[in-house]
Amino acid sequence: MSAFEFAVNETWKRWRSQARRRLRMIQRHLELRAPQWELPGHGRFHVEWSAASKETPGDFLKRIDWDWIKLAATAPIIYAQVIPLALLDIAATLYQRLCFPIYGITPVRRSDYVVLDRYRLPYLSGLEKLNCLYCEYGNGVLAYVRKIAARTEQRWCPIRHAKLPRDAHEYTEGFAPYGDEHAYRLRHPSRSSHRK
Repeated sequence: MSAFEFAVNETWKRWRSQARRRLRMIQRHLELRAPQWELPGHGRFHVEWSAASKETPGDFLKRIDWDWIKLAATAPIIYAQVIPLALLDIAATLYQRLCFPIYGITPVRRSDYVVLDRYRLPYLSGLEKLNCLYCEYGNGVLAYVRKIAARTEQRWCPIRHAKLPRDAHEYTEGFAPYGDEHAYRLRHPSRSSHRK
């Protein structure tokens, strides 16, 4: 071993030893001050420190809380859906309030579908309450809009599909069979006058 290699090796050993001491000091300090933190909805996680000389990049990757990273990466996309849901809610409400009375269609009560009550549960964290509020609102609005669309279809296009869709709404049973003009005209005689 050359003198240069020996000097580099000794310097490296000294530096590594000092780094380990400093890391142990920092670790003790953190353990005394904040041994663990709690993230809402994700329980507790511990801060782990290891000597830089012992840790490989693979070890570091194993310690990363990937669930938290996935949540942080997807939350903006998930919660951004509130905007189109709110616009759909407003548009559907305006549509039925303005058009349903003109055609004698019974309006849909929004409060029967958009039910927001889980936020009152005391055992949920703030983040869990927010998540529940989001899901209640999203599913409620979609059910509300589906009911409005079903009543619209019942009024304007009461003909069954050739292939019944999965989870068809309850009004489908009263629709005329697909391709049966006679049944359609019997159920809806006023529609005959619209034909040329």
